[in-house]
Amino acid sequence: VSVEIKGGYSCTGAVFTVYYILTAASCVYNVSTSDVLVRTNTVTPGWRGTVHMVREVAIHPDYTPDSLFPANIALLKLHKKLHFGNQITPVTLWRRMPHIGSEGFTTGWGTACDQFNEISQKAQLKKSFKVPVVIVEPRYCFVINNRTYLSCVSSTTSLSYSPCQTDMGGLLIIHKKLAGLNLLTINRVFSVFTSVSPYIPWIKSAAFRTHSENFFENRNI
Repeated sequence: VSVEIKGGYSCTGAVFTVYYILTAASCVYNVSTSDVLVRTNTVTPGWRGTVHMVREVAIHPDYTPDSLFPANIALLKLHKKLHFGNQITPVTLWRRMPHIGSEGFTTGWGTACDQFNEISQKAQLKKSFKVPVVIVEPRYCFVINNRTYLSCVSSTTSLSYSPCQTDMGGLLIIHKKLAGLNLLTINRVFSVFTSVSPYIPWIKSAAFRTHSENFFENRNI
């Protein structure tokens, strides 16, 4: 889904339950809840689809704007529940840290590069993409050396388009489960993702703290 601030596209989000959207904390930090919208049923952010009002923004308590990486995760609670179907389905969370060599794909909105790292003229505008990726050694994402709960990801696509300018909150999917949220792209080649597995206890607490479990549908933890 598309997370929008003051009517403009900001980040990618993932449907967690009928009421909650997962995204990166840096997307919604210090933003008035009334300025945050979620758009579903679209392949182009800010265009058509269905717009949903946000009732509450919950940011992980360990996140600070001075540092991009630690605990960069947030939950958005919608005013009205989503109706799941072919176009809207909840994610299941990957319960362990991705290991080097794990393959999956990243999806969200961004621009694309060809094998020469040149931005495709057909992809100047942000639009949905899905690109195969692999977890690589942290040294390739030099900014995450000695940092925990982060994954370094590289595209496995060499002769076609790969994400060179991904958006904040883009999804890392491994075995059909949400493993991470995009935080940063380095040199149009490598991307840094925050892994969701260490934050599952907080996600459960934040999402279910005020309601009985029966209030939620299709919980996927």
